[in-house]
Amino acid sequence: MDKNGKIKIKPQFDAAHQFSDGRALVEKKQVGKNSTLTGYIDQQGKLVVPYQYNYAMDYQEGLAVVMTFADNGTFNTFLIDKSGNKVITLGQYFTFGFNEGRAAIISDLYSKNAKLGYIDNRGTIIVQPQYQFSPRYDNPIYQEGMAVVHSGEQYGYIDMNGKEIIPAQFELAQPFQEGLAAVMNTNGDWGYIDKSGRYIIKSQFENAQAFSDGLAPALINKSGNQQLWGYINKTGKLVIPAKYEDADLFSEGLASISMKVGNDELWGFIDKQGKLVVQPQFEYVESFHDGLALVAIDDREGYINKQGKYIWKPSK
Repeated sequence: MDKNGKIKIKPQFDAAHQFSDGRALVEKKQVGKNSTLTGYIDQQGKLVVPYQYNYAMDYQEGLAVVMTFADNGTFNTFLIDKSGNKVITLGQYFTFGFNEGRAAIISDLYSKNAKLGYIDNRGTIIVQPQYQFSPRYDNPIYQEGMAVVHSGEQYGYIDMNGKEIIPAQFELAQPFQEGLAAVMNTNGDWGYIDKSGRYIIKSQFENAQAFSDGLAPALINKSGNQQLWGYINKTGKLVIPAKYEDADLFSEGLASISMKVGNDELWGFIDKQGKLVVQPQFEYVESFHDGLALVAIDDREGYINKQGKYIWKPSK
């Protein structure tokens, strides 16, 4: 579908992702089985990587993560190029794919003994698997030349070669974005540090997210122990009042927020001045991408433009 809601590739898949790097992940049910196989199409809808993988991710930096599962519970992980050629074989390591030329590799993903390291885009191990990994809390991608690592129950940051830049000292930490990273101290308060580890915005928030378009969502304690989300600037000043049940990052000038509407918590969109551009009315939304946002209402999905007008009306 294009920005005007015109179908460009006819419906034929059991599931499909957005295009990334000129490829889109598609799924097809296996005959006689309660499972699907994944492949990839190009922008003309041609299947360029056949249905053959049990699990796959979107392309990033020219490579996609694909996995095959064996009946004995083991798996094999590969990274394939846009033609489907296997260029990196990771075996029993799991990965989320590449960002800034580095990909995390994780052994024993769902065990307490999971260890994390990093490879480059040739498959060479740059950082040996040595760091702890918690699927619930950790986001092990490189951003702005640094990655968050989990060591000894605390978090710090390493550079592209694995050198420690900011020692592990935080209870939780997020990747750098727009030069700052949100971190939580031992008291459970969130603030923001620069790439030297110096606090730029002191720890004071109940929760915090990354900066985008110069603003970041921050969770504020209100009267009566009520906690609501607002948006701060890079000095820590609250520039959009804390009045939202939940809030997401700005994308293409708009951010999704949720508010109480009667007994429901519904999602809409605000601009950078805090003006409601799309009234809270949806059960679920995604950020704007190329001028459109996925929305869900009554368990049906559709697409809206930045004026809140349906480009594709909700359907099953």
